[in-house]
Amino acid sequence: MNEDTKQDTSTYNINFGHSENMVIGSNSQMNVYSRDDLLAKQARQPRADVLLVTTTQIEAKALLKLFSRYQSDFRGDKTYFDLGTTADASVYMVRSEMGAAGHRNALSRGCRDGGIAFGLKPEEQEIGDILVSRQVVDYESQKIKSGPQCETLIFSRGDRWTAPPRMIDRFSNGALNWQGSAVQFGPMLSGAKLVDHQGFRDQLAQREPEAIGGDMEAAGLCAAAQRNKVDWIVVKAISDWADGNKAADKDQRQTTAAMNAASFTVHVLQMGGFQR
Repeated sequence: MNEDTKQDTSTYNINFGHSENMVIGSNSQMNVYSRDDLLAKQARQPRADVLLVTTTQIEAKALLKLFSRYQSDFRGDKTYFDLGTTADASVYMVRSEMGAAGHRNALSRGCRDGGIAFGLKPEEQEIGDILVSRQVVDYESQKIKSGPQCETLIFSRGDRWTAPPRMIDRFSNGALNWQGSAVQFGPMLSGAKLVDHQGFRDQLAQREPEAIGGDMEAAGLCAAAQRNKVDWIVVKAISDWADGNKAADKDQRQTTAAMNAASFTVHVLQMGGFQR
């Protein structure tokens, strides 16, 4: 390296010189790459058509079981899983933290939050039923005031997101030839609370009588997707009734719900229509 291209040892140096090589690294450790090497490296940067967002270990394991080959891709402080190509669409998976804040990550063009949720209508639904969001309703933001008889009045002030038409189209048509557990489409409730109280659950159902279930992550997914201008949809399955008995057969119920949601999602992806 000549005098004109020397830099401070705390910086990184790139020297094109008069050759076909690039020198990249600190002054204490230099690496030489050809232009073809760097172009090939850039070409290998993943571009996901679909990003599957999971939260729990059970959800992530259920998805990975359905893909024979996958590899880890480390980006910043997150680990992504390259699941390969399904019907010409490149598919990745990432795990987020529980709660709405967990989805504050960069999202792909199409993303899906999947896994476990609580049901709202035990007289009509069953454990393992699959829930697909036509809308997501944030129940956490509220106005609470006293009524004429000093009763408590609760008014929702949370956001309400409607799933993009393209995603509703793909999943509703995918349900036509689905042979697994029942699939329901409708509004889904989402908030930061881990609900396991029948009285509170019934209050939520009374305020949103058309809602089919609820979770802790969907609102965060919708907010992040809106900021990043990407399509989204929430696919979950019922693992409990949020009635104070969440711990009963918890592992088995959550495993069943996670696998049902994952299997239906993969079924829809295999029908195509998600590539860029």
